[in-house]
Amino acid sequence: MADILSEILDKKVVHNRLTYEAMVDVRKPYTGEDFARSLGDFEVATIKGADEALFQRPDVIRGKVTVRDVIEANKEALLS
Repeated sequence: MADILSEILDKKVVHNRLTYEAMVDVRKPYTGEDFARSLGDFEVATIKGADEALFQRPDVIRGKVTVRDVIEANKEALLS
C-alpha cells in the first residue's frame, strides 16, 4: 500500500513494521491497554494470514473497490 500511496500522491511513503509491543504502545493512549492489545492481536492474526482464510470462503461477498480506487478518490483529502 505504501507503493500505491507514493505513486498516487507523488510523495514517498514508507511502511515500517512494528513489533506487537510497539503497536500496543502507539494505540494505548487513545484506546486503553486492553483494546490496544486486542487490536495488536488482530494485526498479528492478519499478518499470519487469518484474513486470507476468510476471503477464500465461498459465502464471502467481496467488494469491487480497490485500495487504489479509495486513495485516488480521496487524493485531495490525503494531501491536505
